[in-house]
Amino acid sequence: MNPEVYQWEVNIVKDRYYSLDLSFEQAEQVYRFEKERDIYVEDYSEGHHFSHWEEQDYALDNFTRILSADQLILYKKDMEESNRRYVEELVGGDERHRKSVEYFRALAGYYKDVYIPAWFRDSAQAYMVPFTGRDKIKYLRAEYHRYFDTEKKKLLVHHYRQRRLFCPQLLQLTLWKHECGPLLWGYEDFRRKMDTATRAVAEFLLEKYRSYPEQFADFFQKKEEELAVFSKAAQASHLGEPEERIGGWHTTMAGPTALQLNEQRILQVLLTEQPTEVHG
Repeated sequence: MNPEVYQWEVNIVKDRYYSLDLSFEQAEQVYRFEKERDIYVEDYSEGHHFSHWEEQDYALDNFTRILSADQLILYKKDMEESNRRYVEELVGGDERHRKSVEYFRALAGYYKDVYIPAWFRDSAQAYMVPFTGRDKIKYLRAEYHRYFDTEKKKLLVHHYRQRRLFCPQLLQLTLWKHECGPLLWGYEDFRRKMDTATRAVAEFLLEKYRSYPEQFADFFQKKEEELAVFSKAAQASHLGEPEERIGGWHTTMAGPTALQLNEQRILQVLLTEQPTEVHG
C-alpha cells in the first residue's frame, strides 16, 4: 500500500476514536485489528459469524492489549452505551411479533388437533395406507425426527446467541413456525440434508409409492384446500385482513415443480404419524 494512503487510513481510525486520543502507533494496531475483524465479521460461510455479543468480546479482548488503563475505561463506557442501544432495539422490535405468534400457535394447534386426525380418517376411507416397506418407513421416520430435533436445536442456539433473553416473542414465533414446518414447507429441506443411507431409503420408497399423487389426487387437493381455508381464516383473525397488515417489500416465491410436488405428497404420506406415534 502507498505509504501516504496507509497514513491517511490510520489517521481516519485515529479520528474515529477521537475520544480515546490514540497515538499513531495505537491507531496502527487498531487499524490492523479492524482489517482482520472485518474478514471474520463478514464471513458467513458455514454459519461461522459472530453474534453482537461475541463481536464485542472479540473487540474488547484486542483493545485491552492496545489501550492504556484510562483509555480502556472510556472504551468500555462507549461499549456499554452501544450495548444499551442494541438491547433497546431488540426489546422494542420484539413486540411486533406478537400477532404472528398467535397465528402460528393457532396453525400448530390446527395441525395437531384437526389436520392430522382428519388425515388418518380420510386416508383410511380412501384406502391410502402405505403397507410396502414398513421397516424402511420406520427408518425414514426416525431419521426425520432426528433432522427435526437437530433443526430445532440450531434455531435455539442461534436465537440465544444473537438475542439472549431480550426477544421472547421472536423465540415463540420461531418455535411455532418450526412446529408448523410440515404444513408450511413440506419436507424439501429434509430431502436436501439426507445422508447417503437415508437418501437411498427415501428413493426406494418414493419409487414404490410413485403412483400415489395421481391415484389419490382428490384426497391431496381436499387436504390442501382445507388447510388454505383454515390458514386464511386464522390470518384474518390474528393478523387482520390483508389491507390491515403491515406493509413492506414482498416477493413471490416460485412454486414447486410437478416432480417436487409429487415427492412432497409421497413424503407426507410416509412421514405423517398418528398423534400417539409422534416422538418427543
